Amino acid sequence: TVDILSTAPYGYQFSLELTLDSDDNYWSNSYTFILEALTENFENQSSLDWSFSGDADWYLTQEFSSSGESSFSSGQIGDNSQSSVSVSVDVLQQGNITFSYMVSSEYSPSGSNFYDGLMFYIDDELIDQFQSNSSDTYPWTTVSYSVVPGNRTFTWTYIKDGGGGSTDCTNTGCEDAAFIDDIVFPSVASNNNNVIGDVNGDEVVNVLDVIQAVNMALGTQTQNLSLADLNNDGIINVLDIVLVVNLALQPRLDDASYVEIFMEENVLKMSSDGSVSGLQLLISHDEFFDFQLSDNALISEYNTIGNITEIIIIHPDEESLLFFNNDFDILEITAVNSYQEIDVTLPSIFNLGNAYPNPFNPVTSLDFSLLAAGKVKVKVYDTRGNLVDIIADQNFSAGNHVIQWNAEKIPSGIYFIKTEFNNKIFSKKVTLLK
Repeated sequence: TVDILSTAPYGYQFSLELTLDSDDNYWSNSYTFILEALTENFENQSSLDWSFSGDADWYLTQEFSSSGESSFSSGQIGDNSQSSVSVSVDVLQQGNITFSYMVSSEYSPSGSNFYDGLMFYIDDELIDQFQSNSSDTYPWTTVSYSVVPGNRTFTWTYIKDGGGGSTDCTNTGCEDAAFIDDIVFPSVASNNNNVIGDVNGDEVVNVLDVIQAVNMALGTQTQNLSLADLNNDGIINVLDIVLVVNLALQPRLDDASYVEIFMEENVLKMSSDGSVSGLQLLISHDEFFDFQLSDNALISEYNTIGNITEIIIIHPDEESLLFFNNDFDILEITAVNSYQEIDVTLPSIFNLGNAYPNPFNPVTSLDFSLLAAGKVKVKVYDTRGNLVDIIADQNFSAGNHVIQWNAEKIPSGIYFIKTEFNNKIFSKKVTLLK
């Protein structure tokens, strides 16, 4: 038996075992450990093996980002120079690579010339090129491109021409660089040879995986964190479902940054500044509560236990979400675009924000706003309904407030922070990881 070790282009190794039989014939088994590459948001240490070429290396920066706190910036270069970064992954099935970019460089006032800018390649083939707007603005922009199966190399190159001009960075004060963030790769394999997003284990990512991820999030199917927790935050929720949808279909490019929930007659509706990829609601009601979810969505499902109903809506295509009779209270709501949670405004004089960070260790913050002064009670319960801690029980003035929960003496687990105002209770689920 002979083991042959070779470094793969993305940093892992594979072994090829050759075994001879009595007739000098052989059979072989090949074990390949393929890099687990679903998303790259440059917030934590990357598991990808990035390579650099050109006149300066790319580097992490916290000066600019499409989301979170960090992005990847091209290196500082002079005229007639370039700075490139590449990564190789083994794509298992047809899909799309999606990423956000920002170019802050010399631009063409007419828009018909390319001076300095960002070039994007797949396997050394130029796919697209980007430059600053002729209006001297540098917005983050999200793009998506089709990728065929096989070992693929993705390259981003910031390039500068031979001289300055009236719109170069010396005259306009631009950053003289390009930035990339929030890269969503096509379906690849994990280091256990599982297809990322393949929740049902059939080696294909499709709508069946989306349905099973929905069932796990609603609690109607046993949860499997190793298969369905795509962002590795310790919980399976609407964001994981949307990430599976991105792999099965493709992400939406006109992402919303917020969503407003409001009621009109007997309909729960939403409005936003772009596409909302998913919503997850936890509502309380009495036994006479009757409702129907809108059919104009990729998926709309719910699970009711007693007087509590959990609802998941994926890719809603209209503002109407829920048609109902009798009253109900929204205990918790999460909304996401194609890659992250977004702000939610609720139909109340009391608005509760998301807990952050979440998961946390050992301190998390919760913000809320009041249109009028009043007494607010904030209590923490475990999953069995036991009172764990009291964060606040006092009067607050109108305006914005931030409170913190220090769980230093509390064991790891899932907890519910329940906020009571004006005889209504709002709840946020948090995960304490120590």
